[in-house]
Order: sequence, then C-alpha cells, then structure tokens
Amino acid sequence: DAVGENVAAHVRPVRLDQAILLVEADDSAWATQVKFLSGTIIARLAEVANVEIDRIDVRVARTH
Repeated sequence: DAVGENVAAHVRPVRLDQAILLVEADDSAWATQVKFLSGTIIARLAEVANVEIDRIDVRVARTH
C-alpha cells in the first residue's frame, strides 16, 4: 500500500534496522527510482503503516 503495485513488483524490503530500511530492486533503473521517491515512500510508510524511517538504502539484486 505504501509504494503501489508497480514499485512493489520490482522492489522488495530486505531489512529494517534502527530506522534505516534496506530494499532490493530488480534492476538499477528501479533502484534509481526508489532513491528519487524515497522522501515520498518514507512519508507513506509513516501514514499507512505507522513506521518511522529515517533513510532508505537501496541495492540492486544480484542475478545468478
């Protein structure tokens, strides 16, 4: 709900540690998009899930 279906299809949460959310994107374009939208995502997480996040770290998933 916080990020929408389109983003959720390409990005998954990995870990929440001390108000830093680590997410993994399926490619670098989606990683860039999440970085661009991080302020909005942080606000939506607070609104929808009552979760306070200070920062979102993004990594690109490794393909094997």
